[in-house]
Amino acid sequence: MTDWWKKAFIDGAFPVAESVDSPAFKKMTRIELPFITKSLELKRGAALLDVCCGTGRHSIPLARKGMAVTGIDVSKRFLKRARCAGSKARFLERDMRALGFKSEFDAAINMWSSFGYFERASDDLKTLRSIRQALKPGGRLLMQTINGARVRGILQWMRDRQVPTDHWSEFAPHCFVLERPRLIRKDSVVETEWTILRGKRRDQLTSRIRLYDGDSLSRLLIRAGFSIRSFSGDCDGSAYDPSDSLRIVIIAQK
Repeated sequence: MTDWWKKAFIDGAFPVAESVDSPAFKKMTRIELPFITKSLELKRGAALLDVCCGTGRHSIPLARKGMAVTGIDVSKRFLKRARCAGSKARFLERDMRALGFKSEFDAAINMWSSFGYFERASDDLKTLRSIRQALKPGGRLLMQTINGARVRGILQWMRDRQVPTDHWSEFAPHCFVLERPRLIRKDSVVETEWTILRGKRRDQLTSRIRLYDGDSLSRLLIRAGFSIRSFSGDCDGSAYDPSDSLRIVIIAQK
């Protein structure tokens, strides 16, 4: 696995800014925000860390609800847009593996499958330990990530039957994306070739994301020093089904 995420998010090859403005993402955010505040028991003034905050999709509205929000990301362009929104949230450029905080936050969130991107699996553990260090004793972490068991099952089924995996979609208004996913590294990683068309701009990118199911992600969180409080299939509160849930949402506690 290479540092593909630098091209995707720092250089802007992946259409994050376009996607968060789409009606589908706005609807998703409206569902996620009350789930976050309820699951983490956030009150006005609570110190919240948004790990991989992007353009501030969650940080900005949560700050407007009275939380003391700090959003971190590696992308200067995302952070610039987030700061321009005029909220009271603080936005910092940081690597999630080395956040540099110690017992400062009541809670943390890591949303939209922003995990499992690094070359070494040990960096995923390093990330979780860095988040744990940032939390106060008893602080909670909400992680929302892709359900690796479902992705693996679908791609294995398609591979066994030689079904093509490539497909086009309108990722955002005037932004069309061709995806070609496949399993690599003993089916532990999904590698996707992307072709992204935005007007006259054309980007090509290969992403590699380490796949976690509920059990493997729980074990990693426990290794990092967390205890597991709850599981669900998404921020709508649906039950987690390894074979069917699109995502995994875990609440863990320091």
